[in-house]
Amino acid sequence: MASVTLRRLKSGEEVYEIRVYRGRNPITGRQITPYSERFRAVGTLTPHDALRLARREAEQFEARCLMGKVQTRAERRAKLIEVHGAHTRGITFREFAAEMVNRVRDTLKPGTIRNYEEVLRRACKSFGETPLIDLTAETVKAHLQGLVRADGEPLAAGTRNMHYALLHHIFEEAQREGRIAKSPMGNMKRCRPAPERRRKALEADEARRCVNALEHSPEEWRALGLLMLDSGCRRGEAVGLRWEDVHFDTGMVEFRRNAQYDSQRGTYISTLKNDRTRSVYLNKAAMDALMAWKCVQAEKATRLGWRNEGFCFTGRSGALMNPQSVTAFMHRLGEQVGIERLHPHMFRHTMATLSIANGADVVSVSAKLGHAKPSVTLNIYSHANAEAQMRANRALSAALYANKDHSRLI
Repeated sequence: MASVTLRRLKSGEEVYEIRVYRGRNPITGRQITPYSERFRAVGTLTPHDALRLARREAEQFEARCLMGKVQTRAERRAKLIEVHGAHTRGITFREFAAEMVNRVRDTLKPGTIRNYEEVLRRACKSFGETPLIDLTAETVKAHLQGLVRADGEPLAAGTRNMHYALLHHIFEEAQREGRIAKSPMGNMKRCRPAPERRRKALEADEARRCVNALEHSPEEWRALGLLMLDSGCRRGEAVGLRWEDVHFDTGMVEFRRNAQYDSQRGTYISTLKNDRTRSVYLNKAAMDALMAWKCVQAEKATRLGWRNEGFCFTGRSGALMNPQSVTAFMHRLGEQVGIERLHPHMFRHTMATLSIANGADVVSVSAKLGHAKPSVTLNIYSHANAEAQMRANRALSAALYANKDHSRLI
């Protein structure tokens, strides 16, 4: 008969350990390793209800054992070694992870490669020399929970989930190839995101203060700032824009490339985030600022002998601008208008938030932002969509119930 025991893991989590007794070795008299599994009660259950569910699971687990559908870890390991030979027995996590990354290295961007290398450096420090088939969920979970920054503070949930995603993919691939019987992260969940501490979007009056300050900025920064605020483009997309992609006759701008900076390569051109070119229509103020800057840039190039590579925004020598210069300018602009920690992506959030809150449909805003699906936009800017819906409710109420008391409607 199966036994059910409540145990507390090192992480503090309580689980029910189910064990099915298999008797003793007739020669040595030692107990044969029992079949076992762990059961986690999901939801807010009373201890009595949780135990009742665990006992029901124990009955089903015992039935699977009697039908020969369950193996111990040692049996699964022996089966893998039998199928794949001694190589499977000895391959470590470090070796398999390096093999995995090398397969896709040529398709990855430099920044992604650096992130992968940092994730694997930390993981290998914890269990790099452990044979792949010996890694357990507890070992991987302890590693993820122990990740800290250089100052000893815990990693942000987003960064921790980046570690989770890569490790999860590696173990899933090892399972698919038959290197392990089951991924140790199969039942492991991502970290819950921490409450957003960083401001996402500007208020309407703050955005107007930025526009007023941009009107008195040098032509290049005025054009760049209004472009980003009006189009919602990313920093690298703005820097990677070429004059051939700006259509002054129609007011349309095409984003086709992304500028990135790497300490080894310098500033270079890469593909867009989702590899999809998009067209965005700008307001007259932004297009006028771009035209004014184009004229000034052409005059400077002639006077100073710049090489003209066709990019809208360039450094002092006429070469492609470093995207980090945009961030530095935004910080200075924020100090000028009294907005703390103003950064380029805040203009992107501001465009989307103000557009949706003032009646723009989510599908159009999503296309302008370049999101893969409108649902992504809706998830990020649900607060602005709620405000737009409330205004729509008031408009509908005024039309339908003009002669009635509808004060209770929001």
